[in-house]
Amino acid sequence: MKKVLVMRANNLRHLALSAFLSKHGYLSAEIIESKMAPLSSSFPSNLLDAHLTAREQSEIDFFSFASDTEICVPRLEILSGELNSAQTFQFLDLVDFDLVITFGVSILSPQLINHVGRKILGIHLGLSPYYRGSGTNFFPFVNSEVAAVGYTLMHLDEGIDTGPIIHQGRAPVILGDSIHSIGNRNIQYMFSDIARFLEFKIDWEFSNQKSHLPSKLYKRKDFTLESLKLAYKNIDSGLIARHIENQNSDLELFPIIEYTRIKYSR
Repeated sequence: MKKVLVMRANNLRHLALSAFLSKHGYLSAEIIESKMAPLSSSFPSNLLDAHLTAREQSEIDFFSFASDTEICVPRLEILSGELNSAQTFQFLDLVDFDLVITFGVSILSPQLINHVGRKILGIHLGLSPYYRGSGTNFFPFVNSEVAAVGYTLMHLDEGIDTGPIIHQGRAPVILGDSIHSIGNRNIQYMFSDIARFLEFKIDWEFSNQKSHLPSKLYKRKDFTLESLKLAYKNIDSGLIARHIENQNSDLELFPIIEYTRIKYSR
């Protein structure tokens, strides 16, 4: 059985990955990078408070199992921005693993990638290259592009979501969904795909070459009160229902790469 070291952030959705892998016997160690200062400090507003409260509750609804899962593996806890520090290198030399999976952490330096010395599976909550960077399952709602919500599993490199793509997926959108429920359902589907990758031997070299399709790159500073208002305005105007009605044509605008095209074996 493969031994997986997880590098993750410390929100409940990130803990859920470690809990899921631990439950199935794959987790061998984890590095936890603390999250940055709360977004609410950037532009205080009732809408932002409601958005963050709803996000937290949705994560509880989807991933409460993670809080009840006992995880007993070697662990390194670091502050935001310390992922590429000496203590990370030292920890990697002390633990045993076959594969690294990253989820919600800072960009790995070329030195850290080289030090790992083996495959690194990067989780990107969003469809690369269409949406790269920060908030990539949020800004599709700002731009009325629900079909661009999904997840990407890729070879990790030192760029911002620029590694060769191995697999992408999209969870179904259901009438009455919110930004948070759609995003968390995608994470659930992604966990199942990761389990399948770990169960089988994947031909990593089959992964797609770096794409030159049109790309939108967002940074944390792009999450503003104006973008938040526009996202909710679009939802209130029937964005979800319109997508469900027109999803066949919508999905064609954002073609994805699926592992069903990859040759794999026991």
